[in-house]
Order: sequence, then C-alpha cells, then structure tokens
Amino acid sequence: MYRVVCLLAMQSARDEGRVRFRVYYQKRSRLSWMLASPFLRKLCPNTVRSAVSMRWLNVPGLTDVFVSFSIDKTYTKQPEVFESYDDGFIVRAMTPSDAQTVENWVASLVTTSRYDLHTALKVFPTTGRGFYIGEYEGAVVASCIRIPWGNDAYYGSYYYVREEYRGRGFGTRMRDQVAYGHVLEANGVLCIDAVEGTVTDKNEAKFSYVKAFVTMRYGIEAKDFGLKYNGKIVQADSVPFDQLISFDNKHFISKDYPVRRKFLQEWIKTPGGAAAVALNGHGQIVAFGQRRPSVSFQPRNHFIGPLYGDDIDSAMAVLQHLCSDVLGDRIFIQIWKPNTEGVKMIENLGFQKEFDITRMHANGDICEYKPTVYSVTSLKVCGF
Repeated sequence: MYRVVCLLAMQSARDEGRVRFRVYYQKRSRLSWMLASPFLRKLCPNTVRSAVSMRWLNVPGLTDVFVSFSIDKTYTKQPEVFESYDDGFIVRAMTPSDAQTVENWVASLVTTSRYDLHTALKVFPTTGRGFYIGEYEGAVVASCIRIPWGNDAYYGSYYYVREEYRGRGFGTRMRDQVAYGHVLEANGVLCIDAVEGTVTDKNEAKFSYVKAFVTMRYGIEAKDFGLKYNGKIVQADSVPFDQLISFDNKHFISKDYPVRRKFLQEWIKTPGGAAAVALNGHGQIVAFGQRRPSVSFQPRNHFIGPLYGDDIDSAMAVLQHLCSDVLGDRIFIQIWKPNTEGVKMIENLGFQKEFDITRMHANGDICEYKPTVYSVTSLKVCGF
C-alpha cells in the first residue's frame, strides 16, 4: 500500500525544455518500479523520454520509509491555439523554434539584432499571449508580437506575412482581431513604430491609431569619438543588479516591472554583446547602455539600446565605451526625434540617419517620451 504525501515542485517551459519534480511515497510494503511507473506516467502524460532515479530515504524518528523519484523529462507541448478559422488558418502561440524563422523574415527587410526575440520569449510568462504565429496547412505564414511592459504599455512589432500568403486576410485576423483583441481585453495601450505614409495612414483611418512622435535610426562606423569623461565606466555586471534596476526605473516606461527585471538580467549577458554603466564620484550609476550583434548573416553590425543617461555627457561616454571593442564595425542607435539635444550630439559625432519611423498609439496615450533616453531598448521587442 502506498500514497503520495508530497509533490514538491514542478516547473515547465513554454514549448520545449526540462521539467524536474520529486514525488515522495509513504511505504508499508516495498514498492517496485512497476507499481510506481503508471502513477508517474499519469503525472507526465506528454513524456517523450525520461531519466528516472529512485532512492530510499530513512527518516529519523519515522517508522515509515520514503522513496524519492526524481524525473528529468524532455517533452513536447503543443503551443496554445488562440483562434481557428473555417478556411484552415489558425493563430497560435509562438515557440522558440518559430523565433529563428521570424527573425530571418525581418532580417530580409532590414538590418536587425540577433537575440531580441529569443530573449523576450525566454523571460515572458509562458501563457503564450503576446507572441503570435499564423499557421496554414501546417506552414508558418505570419507573425507579430504584442507584449506588455507595465504601466498599461504594450509594444507591437515583428508583423510579417509571407509574400505568397498575402491578400487572404491572414495578417489582419492574426494582428488586428486576435493580438489586438488581447491588448483591449487588458485595457492596454498599444505602441508601434510604423513606416510613414501608406502604413501610418491606414493605421489612422482603419484602426484609430494616433501619431505620437518620430523614432530615428542612426548609424556610424564605430570609432573613438575623442570624448573626455571625468567619471568612471565599468561593466554593468560589476555593479549590484538592484542598483542597475533602480537606475533603469528612472528612465524606463514603468518601475519595478518583474519582466523588465528578468529581461535586463538576460540582456546584459547577450552573447557577443556588452553592457556598461557610468558611475559618478559617489559610485552612483548615471548612465547605462547595452550593445548586441546583428543576425549571423549580417556580420559586423551592432545595436546599442537601451542608452539611458541622467546627463548627455555620461550617456555619450557609455556610447563611446561600447564602440571601443568593435572599432570599424557598424553601430546603430534608435533615438526619439523630440530629444533634440541628443540628436544634435550624435550628429556632431558623425552619426548618419538611416530612416525615420512613426511612433503610434492605439487605445490611449502612455506619454512614454523621456529626454534621458538616447537609444530605445529595441525596436523589435521593447521600444522604450
């Protein structure tokens, strides 16, 4: 005779990952694996393969003996389907394996950073909402994201429909019915950066978007800008992380947002990247910046963001530091046009404008502009 006395913990991932948990059984007669196996498999119905270890525990003071099963399970979980249509089109949650496809789509249009989408998928809750894939007859045909960043702010990007599937309403249903519907359910404000002209006009006329300001991408071949700075520049991971979060709270769209915290923990460790802070004479952070590489088939291109600074001199000193170990490579920053002081400074440093896009809001205005933002975190996943 046996019974479960404690299920300690169970952790799961969005699509593919590791699940570890431990079950303790109370024993009156010796258990065999043959008896325990059906129960454990009931707990793990989606098991593909599992490595199971079993050990007997003698607990002092107890007459019963406990047996501990530790299961490492690699599993495949079907992504959540948000909507199915009569023509066979479905809108489902994006998986990590989808992310590379989506990144390649976007990179075919414009130079784009490599790890943004993967990082966002990693840190957001595993409900699936916010990351969308359009699928038709088993093929991935469309994508978009609408993810929350606190303070009712949602950021939208990665909208794409494969050329051979355009004109069939796939993108409209995924983006404007399902994804935007989820934003409205949460009473959120959707922020996007759209190409000025036909796209912005359509957004205004059809979906009641309102123009806010212009976001500009600038680029330059990384060099020593010859800036002198009286403070100290150090790697971001060399300062207490809580201190970095406190600084970020002053400049980001929201304060103490749990996902932002997880995001920055991953962001400052981006492979092939760098993150640095400027410290004043009291050891306080006065500027913060991060650099990360572009996708692999766009080598020697890098993006800087966020670049936040209590003052412009500290922000530019961090910018110069982040350029110093990729000299000769192409560097991009994305700055809001109303930041006239910052725009003037980077133009004086030799940055050339690549393009303009228009920040638009739907369902309200979160007033996100701050003059201390010299480059947004990412135009792909977090445009703040």
